[in-house]
Amino acid sequence: MKLSQPHASAPRAIDTLLPNGHRAPWPLARMRRTIIGTYLLLISFIVVATVRLAWLQHHEELQRLTLLNAGMTHILEEHATRTLGEVDKVLLGIEQSVNDAGGLGRLDEKTLHDLMRRRHENLPQVQSFHILNASGQLLARSAQFPAPKLDMSASEPYRFHVGDATPGMRVFPTVQNPISGAAMLPVARRIQTADERFVGLVGGAVSIAYLTNFYDAVQLPPGVALSIVRADGVTLFRYPRDDGRVGRRLTDSPLFKGERPAAMAGTFIHTPLTDGIERLVSYHWRTDGAYALTVSMPLSNVLASWKPYVRRLLLSSVLTCMVFGILFAFIYRQLRHRERTETRLAQTQYAIDHAQDMMAWLDSTNHIRYANKAMCERHGYSPDELIGSHVSLIDRQLTDEFLVPYWETMRQHGSFRTESEHTTKLGEVFPVEALASHVMFEGVEHSCTTLRDISERKHAEAEIRELTRTLEQRVIDRTTELQQTVREMEAFAYSISHDLRAPLRAINGFSQVIVETEHTQLSEQGRSLLERIIKNSNRMGDLIDDILEYSRSSRSKLNKQIVDMEQLAQAVVREQQEFYPKAKVRIGPLPRVEGDVTMLRQILANLVDNALKYSSNHEAPEMDIGAEDRALDTLFYVKDNGAGFDMAYAGKLFGVFQRLHKEAEFPGTGVGLAIVKRLVERHGGRIWAEAEPNGGACFYFTLRKNYA
Repeated sequence: MKLSQPHASAPRAIDTLLPNGHRAPWPLARMRRTIIGTYLLLISFIVVATVRLAWLQHHEELQRLTLLNAGMTHILEEHATRTLGEVDKVLLGIEQSVNDAGGLGRLDEKTLHDLMRRRHENLPQVQSFHILNASGQLLARSAQFPAPKLDMSASEPYRFHVGDATPGMRVFPTVQNPISGAAMLPVARRIQTADERFVGLVGGAVSIAYLTNFYDAVQLPPGVALSIVRADGVTLFRYPRDDGRVGRRLTDSPLFKGERPAAMAGTFIHTPLTDGIERLVSYHWRTDGAYALTVSMPLSNVLASWKPYVRRLLLSSVLTCMVFGILFAFIYRQLRHRERTETRLAQTQYAIDHAQDMMAWLDSTNHIRYANKAMCERHGYSPDELIGSHVSLIDRQLTDEFLVPYWETMRQHGSFRTESEHTTKLGEVFPVEALASHVMFEGVEHSCTTLRDISERKHAEAEIRELTRTLEQRVIDRTTELQQTVREMEAFAYSISHDLRAPLRAINGFSQVIVETEHTQLSEQGRSLLERIIKNSNRMGDLIDDILEYSRSSRSKLNKQIVDMEQLAQAVVREQQEFYPKAKVRIGPLPRVEGDVTMLRQILANLVDNALKYSSNHEAPEMDIGAEDRALDTLFYVKDNGAGFDMAYAGKLFGVFQRLHKEAEFPGTGVGLAIVKRLVERHGGRIWAEAEPNGGACFYFTLRKNYA
């Protein structure tokens, strides 16, 4: 088909063109963008307002809980200070009584027991008081008389006060009472002489159960936890009880990062490494800074009352966005539908105007109502000349009477295809293929016709007919040439068989006569040279035989029959194993195949001989013959444990006279595998090998199933 050249004018944006070639009105796209922008702006305003209101509510809730947390911290710190302060007064009184009596050596156990018991009766928060001497031995206990003989030199209060002469009561992490087994908060004061020499300590066991009952009665909010933390960061007590955290140093807490805050009370947000839960923590230091009481509350408590508000806020925001979204989407859809309609019209018009095929619309009076650019250019008319003219202007035979049956065909079947000849304005006649379709457009009957210039196709068809006419003669000529080549190859093989054998036999025979009759007159070197002549003439005879065998493998007729490959392999092995008696041969189950029994026997014979020969130098030569049934063919293999070869040279393995081992190592001509390859290929199969040096080799070949 002859193609018209495209215009060199600059491309235009198709989606902005109307069918008449004018650009689409700007307001459509501009209004669509304005609607999108307005809706996005409205969404942004709603989102910002929602986030702002949610943040304010969150901030207010956080402030409220911060005040609540700080108030609880202050109240609980006062309770802890009062509880431990009362204990400290008792310890101080006992210490002074001991010092007034002149030291622990002047008081017996009964006196010490009565001294502590009287004070213990007024302190329900204390399990018991006790006194240790300078070596850590328990001297007396308020809750028991006589006191058990215990060595408490390993306890933390004793070890601390032995090395620290600072006066005052010290509080230690919660432990179990070594006597009663109940949880307690140890407290102790150092007993020392005027010159600060350590002579013992007086201590007490604050009841954890008492503290727990008190905090249970307070009914702290869910998730709230309080701790008593020493100035060095060690947790002394925790409620609810958590023995895993008691005694741990709060190195990651902001309360102990850097210098301790100057403020005695405060609040911060912290995520402990122990549980990874973000918490609101309030703290209150004791006046002397010995310890602080902290109250922590999960921030999820803040969210518990904040989330319902946020959900209501989000729901109202989403509903507002949906209402406006539906309204804006309806307006946008209408504008987009109109814009797409106009764009499709413009695209369709553009595609028709720039199509390579010719296109035309005919009305029911057979006048041309539209013709695309290709139609006008191929016929040599301008659009004004062609549009409105009768169709007979371009096809003289298309008269109104001639077109009547075509209109009937289109009305019945919707379309028809035909070939005809058109005439250009300059009188050139060219063949066309026409596809006409029946169309009703706004109640008016039309024919939409696509025309294609088929000049090149007609020329190609003529050439094909001419080629087809001469093909038979070319086949006969080529067959004759091939037959002549085959005859020449057979003559060449005959020449090798007869013409070369006569002089070769003469050379071999005369050499044998000389060796037998003149050996006494020959030198050692002469006899060696004659023996080489005899050896090489014999080898040349073997090569001639192999060449003839290789030639016959491609010329002999293929007589197909059902062959039992297992019996055939057993027969081949019996013939050849007598030359290799040490070899261990295994023949697996082999299937029946369809093929030439003589050729298949030669395939197995060559591969078995090859395997036995190359494994003969092994201490325990082995050979396996097996098969595998596959979908389209049968795979056979012959495997040995012999010399093997380097796979880098596997490409030479099946070539004529190609050998991968020296003649001195393994005798042969290098034709056997080439013959095997040709015979396998004549059966429609293929052959390959896998091996490694000194690791044996495995030859695979396939026989097709049901080959032609």
